[in-house]
Amino acid sequence: MARSSVAGAARFHHVALRVPDVERASRFYAEAFHAAIVATGETKRGRGTRHLFDGGVATTVRYAHLAFDGGAGVVLFEFDPSVAVPVAEQTRDRLMHFGIGVDDVPTSLARVEAAGGRRCFDPRDDGWGPYLFLKDPDGHVIELMEGPFERLLQRFFGRDEATTKPPLEKAVLHHIAIRVADNGAAVARYRAAFDATDHGVVPVPSELAELFFEGPRGTAVDVAVLGLPGGVGCELFTFSRPEKPLGQSVQSHDAVMHLGLEVDDLDAVGAAISRGGAGHSTPTSTERLDRSHSMRTPRGTQSSLRR
Repeated sequence: MARSSVAGAARFHHVALRVPDVERASRFYAEAFHAAIVATGETKRGRGTRHLFDGGVATTVRYAHLAFDGGAGVVLFEFDPSVAVPVAEQTRDRLMHFGIGVDDVPTSLARVEAAGGRRCFDPRDDGWGPYLFLKDPDGHVIELMEGPFERLLQRFFGRDEATTKPPLEKAVLHHIAIRVADNGAAVARYRAAFDATDHGVVPVPSELAELFFEGPRGTAVDVAVLGLPGGVGCELFTFSRPEKPLGQSVQSHDAVMHLGLEVDDLDAVGAAISRGGAGHSTPTSTERLDRSHSMRTPRGTQSSLRR
């Protein structure tokens, strides 16, 4: 992925998902979205798992890293011992869903369903291009959208620069959706720490919110739309109805575990995160990875930073 000249700029690297069977989940993402399997079948044991995933000392973790076109992708984790992957509830979950951009929604949907995924509703077009929500075989919610994130900005906010983007040849990571208590405060933190671009805050019509998030009648939510260098978006949702408190993230129990961001200057970003009120770990490194941080926002959402 291209490096930015801004020390605090962040490129989206991955979204981490907890799964009961890492081989089965890997096959799904490879078959449904042509994701490339970068690494699979690896095992980590011991105290490092407590540090990284809030797991027990004896936890064994098997993982697979799959990359979409452009480099960003998903990392799948299987824990042993494990607890059942919870059913997605977007009005409650911190990390609500992630978006995948494709060239043609109906064609991609056929591959998804053949690979074992299921649609939450039929494809729609409400003015920003064809899209739908679906679930993978383990119940993680995915928004399938036509075109890259820049095309959404052009159609939704009238951004002219998006019109020059070519059609997608392969699936790309489109955006990540995060539930926050105050999207105004969250936008300020993401701009300061990661050089994110603020594209504005818009209300989600209640009939769409009920459909998207399987919420009760009268679901009310606003979304702040951010852009990160590299063309991946970040959507910050604040629900006023139903208003549910944000609980603490525990990665060994959460369905969507954390977000991975790639930065140029880990120490500078770590300092910016601390000034914003978030906690983070001491940077660590392994033979396979450059230095990395684990951090939580002031409300407890988990992120992983790497250089």
